[in-house]
Amino acid sequence: SAAGQGFLVAHRSSMLSSTCVAPSTSSPSSSSLRGGGGGGTDKPRSVLTGNYSSAAMFMDFAVFCMTIYCERLKQEQESARREKTREVMGLARFYAEKDPPDYSRAAEAYGQAAAMGDELARYNLAVLYLHGVGVDQDSQLAASLLAKAAEQNLPDASYLLGTMHVRGLGVERDAEKAVKLFEQAAAMGHEHAIEALADCHARGIGTRRSLLRAAQLFSEADQAKGRERQYDTVKFAEVQNEEEEEEAEGEENKGKKEGKEKKEEEQERKEKVEEASEVKVNQDMRYVIQETTAFDESTEGREARRRKRALTFQSLSTPS
Repeated sequence: SAAGQGFLVAHRSSMLSSTCVAPSTSSPSSSSLRGGGGGGTDKPRSVLTGNYSSAAMFMDFAVFCMTIYCERLKQEQESARREKTREVMGLARFYAEKDPPDYSRAAEAYGQAAAMGDELARYNLAVLYLHGVGVDQDSQLAASLLAKAAEQNLPDASYLLGTMHVRGLGVERDAEKAVKLFEQAAAMGHEHAIEALADCHARGIGTRRSLLRAAQLFSEADQAKGRERQYDTVKFAEVQNEEEEEEAEGEENKGKKEGKEKKEEEQERKEKVEEASEVKVNQDMRYVIQETTAFDESTEGREARRRKRALTFQSLSTPS
């Protein structure tokens, strides 16, 4: 195997390096072990390299061999995975295209290929779940599979997931996210995604309305489809400017109207406050008048009773 070959090569390298170390003619000393001379390196010299020890040579060569082995092993595993995925995808197409089609078995095969990480299998399985063909309908699972395929830069998946976000099918309605997905697919040349993006710009769905950008995108879509329909971008720009001016004028009028309504509301509030204050003053005045009248009446009554008592006392004290 490749691992065994790498180990044998590394073992032979260690044997070779161990026989190539320069022999010492004197007893081992610090100077001879460090290359002699008193100012050298702290590694024994080798006949092959002059500055590497046999252990360092062995480790470097072993790391080199293992790196090559790991890279080759990854390539072999990836090749085997692709081959297995190709076989499973062929089986799925066979079940889907035979007469009559067996979409249930096709869905099982697509599921196996999707588990291996194949983006096309994930897309096809998502379509089956979205329409409930061969499997129970599950829009949320379809959206999850499409999201994974879109992350693998499959333009069909990005476009279909974008349409689901526009309609709120299996996912929450999110026009801005749909526009991003359309842009992702359009960047990879997906014709329907380019048209969908142009429609979003024309209607102002998920992005700022721009007829000029919509015209440019529609032109790109026609070129991709081989059509020669021409769009007058100058005319689109003029219409866009007119609409922007009308929109700005509408915003200005709306602001003026809101300001006028606010002033009227403030004036009405002030009038209500003044009216309430006047009512309170009138109530206070009536209370004062009532209290004053009651006081006056009580005073007159006391005077009358005092005069009556005085007259009674005078009549009693006068001799007959």
